[in-house]
Amino acid sequence: MPDQDDLPFGLYERLVTAGLKARLLRFDPASARVRTNEIDPAEAHSTLARHIEEIVARTLHDLPREDRAANQSQFVNRVISLLAGDPADPVVLDALVGAPVEQLLAIQPVTGVPNDDRDVVAPLGPLSASDLLVNARGEPNLAHALSHEIPSADSIDLLRAFVRWHGLRLPRQPRGVPSRDRAGAGGCVPFRLLVEAAA
Repeated sequence: MPDQDDLPFGLYERLVTAGLKARLLRFDPASARVRTNEIDPAEAHSTLARHIEEIVARTLHDLPREDRAANQSQFVNRVISLLAGDPADPVVLDALVGAPVEQLLAIQPVTGVPNDDRDVVAPLGPLSASDLLVNARGEPNLAHALSHEIPSADSIDLLRAFVRWHGLRLPRQPRGVPSRDRAGAGGCVPFRLLVEAAA
C-alpha cells in the first residue's frame, strides 16, 4: 500500500498521471476504494493546462543557477515553438520571450504634473490572483492592503452585513496615494457600498 502521508484517505481533484496510477494500483481493494472518473471534455483543456504549468514551473525552477534567466527564456521559446508546430507562424513569433525576461508593470499617461506622474501603487498580490482579506491575525493588515488596492482600481464594490462609521473610514483613499486618471471629477474611484437589508 502507498505511504499514507503521500496519498492519505480523502477527496482529490488530481489528474491521473502514469506515476499516480502506478501508486493507486498498489492499494489493496479490501482496505481501500479508489474512485476515478473521466474528465469532462469541457474542462479537459484547463485541467491539462494546469498539469503542464506545474511541470514547466518545476523544470524552470530546477535549471542551474548559472545563466538561469537566459536558459529559462530559451526553454519557454522551445516549448512555444513545439506547441505551435510552425516556428514561422506570426502568432508564435509574438509569443516568444526575450532575454532578459521582463514583465510589463504599467502604462500611465504623462500629464506634466509631478504629483500626477508618480508611479501608481500596485496591489500587494499579483493582478492575476484573487485574494480574500479577512484582517485576521497573521494575515495582511486590511487597511494596508486596501491602500495598495484602491489606487489602481477601476471601481470598488464593498459588501457589508452592517455599517459603522469607523468601518466606512477604511475604504477612503489614504492621503498622498495617487490615483489613475479617470473620467470622474478629481480622478476619484467609483465606489459602491452594498449593505444587507434588515429583516
